Order: sequence, then C-alpha cells, then structure tokens
Amino acid sequence: MNRVLSSCVLASVFATGCVADEGDESYVILANLVPEIDTTTMLTTFTPSIDGPFLSQASLNAGDGRPVVVGSMVESRIVAPEGKESLRTIFIDGANITARVSAVTQIVGTNVQIIGADEVFEYKLSFSALVRPNGGFNAAVYTLLPLEIVATIGAKLGLPPDGGSAFVNVDTTTTLFGEYYGERVDSTSFNFPVTVFAGTTPAEPQP
Repeated sequence: MNRVLSSCVLASVFATGCVADEGDESYVILANLVPEIDTTTMLTTFTPSIDGPFLSQASLNAGDGRPVVVGSMVESRIVAPEGKESLRTIFIDGANITARVSAVTQIVGTNVQIIGADEVFEYKLSFSALVRPNGGFNAAVYTLLPLEIVATIGAKLGLPPDGGSAFVNVDTTTTLFGEYYGERVDSTSFNFPVTVFAGTTPAEPQP
C-alpha cells in the first residue's frame, strides 16, 4: 500500500491508458490506479490490485495550484526460481516523462477558438519502488505533472471570458527506470491523457 498527500482531481473510470508495444522489457506499467482519498486526513491511498479499478484519464483545474499525482500499477516479467526471489527484484529509481501539450481550446457559448501552438516538455523524476519477480506487482507513486509544469500550462490557458472555458489536452508518456543485478532496466512506456482547464469545466459549445 502506498500513500501520498491528495493533490489532484482525477477523472472517472472508463478504460485503462495505453501501454506502448516495445518488446521484451523486464517490467510493464499496466495502468494508473483509482485512488482512495481520506477526506479527514487528506491522504491518498493507491492499493495495488491486478484487477483495478483503473483510470482512463485525469482532469485538473489549473487554478487549484496542484500537481497531478498518479499510482501506476507495475508488474514484473522476470521469472525467479524458488528461494531466489530477492535476487530477481527490480528496484525502481524514477521515471522519464514526456508531456505533449496541445494548443488551447477556448469555448464561449457557441464560439470555439484554437489559440497558440503545441508544446512538448521532457523531464526526469526521482522516487523509489520495487517489483518482485514471478508476476509480482506494486504501485509506483509519483508526480506525473509537477507544479512548475501545471503553472506553465496555467499561464498558457490564461483567464477565459466570464462563463467561458479554456483547456489543453496533455498526452503524457512515462518510462520507469531502475536497477536489476546492478544494471539499468527500463519499463515499457505508458501513455496517459490529462485535461487541464481554466474557467468553467470544459463542455460542448452551447447554442
């Protein structure tokens, strides 16, 4: 069980994100878990479960001034003989993340405008987790969109007109990295969409 401070608004569950087809990596990100939030302590719990429930996407109001924290479900593909499990454990050290931010869509009544251009951010995160062999799984908890990225997106969104909304689609790609037998090993890459908005919650243009 992994616990971090509650810090993001997450969308409802429809289906999981997307695992990139890359080959024979030693471990794989299966999905992002639905968090359990304690409203008294404001702690978020990510309970590892091979059956979920999982998130399909997340959404965040840029004005909240919060990062997006996720708990990725990670499974090992390594097979270890009985009694040698500890020797075949993968120790995760962090993640490389690419965030592709779309142009701004601004909606005011029936008027829809596309403003600005796409941007790409690449950054490295440090955190720790481990995954045991023989189908072992765990939740790796990390900040998918740090505060400085959210602030940059918020500045891009600006302040929409009264009654309007503005949003960007952020397509994130996460690749975990860690150590196995003293060598670096990377996970499969995992794609997860986040909608960041300002003003009212994004909706279809109104007649």
